[in-house]
Amino acid sequence: MLLGNAYLLATFASKPLKLLSVMKTKLLLASFFSFVFMASANAITIRELILKTKPDRTPTMNEVPVPDVNVIGNAVVVDFAEETKDVFILVTDDETGQVLHQEVLSVDKNTTLYIDLDTSLSTKYNVDVETDFDSVYSQFSL
Repeated sequence: MLLGNAYLLATFASKPLKLLSVMKTKLLLASFFSFVFMASANAITIRELILKTKPDRTPTMNEVPVPDVNVIGNAVVVDFAEETKDVFILVTDDETGQVLHQEVLSVDKNTTLYIDLDTSLSTKYNVDVETDFDSVYSQFSL
């Protein structure tokens, strides 16, 4: 009888440990999946914009290349590979024409300009980049 009680005690004593182990496993899985969901919901997308020459300008073959323009999250990122003087950058709301960012600047070699569009309510935009040599634009949406 004593041996039987020891067996019963060992059997029932291990069940809470197994239950606790199962609960920990479920909690870890739930935490993992919620982390993956949050990470995918907050993922930042990077898109390169294809710049087109404005119809009123003839493309030129000059030594100063047109900058690369990308959309990263809610920001327009303009990368200048070469020193460029008098660059005009304009970001507008595509639907209303409202100017969201306008700037004239001179940049050094390997300069990156970030234009944050977090405060804008629009979803469709135009970006124009003009230099003494080229005038290019692109349309994009967030």
